[in-house]
Amino acid sequence: PIYESDHRYRTLFESAPVKIVVRDAANRIVDANPAAVKRLGFAREDLIGSTPLKYQQSTETDLASRTQAVLDGSVLDYETVYVRPNGSSFHVHVQESCVPLPDGSLGVLTLANDISRRKHDEEIIRKSEMKYRIFFEAAADAMFLVEQDTLRIVEANNAACSLYGYTRDELVGMTCDMLSAEPEATRRAFSQATTFVPVRKHRKRDGTVFPVEISLSRYSEGGQNAVSAIIRDQTEKVYAAEETAKSAARLQQLQKLRSLNVMAGGVAHDFNNILHVVIGYTELAMAQMAQDTASRNYVERSNKAARQAAELSNLMLAYVGQGKM
Repeated sequence: PIYESDHRYRTLFESAPVKIVVRDAANRIVDANPAAVKRLGFAREDLIGSTPLKYQQSTETDLASRTQAVLDGSVLDYETVYVRPNGSSFHVHVQESCVPLPDGSLGVLTLANDISRRKHDEEIIRKSEMKYRIFFEAAADAMFLVEQDTLRIVEANNAACSLYGYTRDELVGMTCDMLSAEPEATRRAFSQATTFVPVRKHRKRDGTVFPVEISLSRYSEGGQNAVSAIIRDQTEKVYAAEETAKSAARLQQLQKLRSLNVMAGGVAHDFNNILHVVIGYTELAMAQMAQDTASRNYVERSNKAARQAAELSNLMLAYVGQGKM
């Protein structure tokens, strides 16, 4: 069993509230902690030796791809759905990383957190603001309750404190535009009927500016207009988009260079053919001309110049990969 060589690690593995499953390179489950067994609803002996496809909505191809990526050194972070034996399902946030197994081989360590409540937070808040508290505090995204007219923050959850670096007491009483690196745009979003802001730059307590996605829901309580704001950190998403754009630009540049190579090769071929005609006719002309005459000297120079041009053409062909140096 995993961590059997160290009682402390085994105890941590067994008592951890997070669901932990370990599989080998062939995707066979070799260990699962009690939290995983209980939440999945399978007997432990039914899990050991099976694959994650027993409870995870995925395909063999996708599972093999993820396993290979982890064994190659990647740390995966994604959301998926787990299905219990009775057919009920729940959403989980999964982190997968490489771990050594007792036999010396490498396996995959899966940490799964149930995110079912987070998935329903926004809908529950919209339906009944009076019952939001339990979901508000459990949400993984930063959440604020804001007075619409003054923009004053009246409540913030733990995720908001962690994201921005302020305590709850510090956040409550601040205006939400104080957290924005684009305060004018933030004030406009609250004054207008904006419900979704795909990208806005916010600022943490330490001055770090980072991109966020904002969902806004308006409601009235006790005659006071208020807004619930759900803030999701988009740092990784924006970085990935920038890298994709850079890759696309590099690919476009490469395609342009390839097109230029093809065009240059074609021109060099055609130019070479013309030069061979010039060389051939000048050699025929020299063969019929007397030595040491001015006319022959001119033709010899033309022949030499044509041969030098042919050498340059061959160099160009070699450079673009269509000839020999």
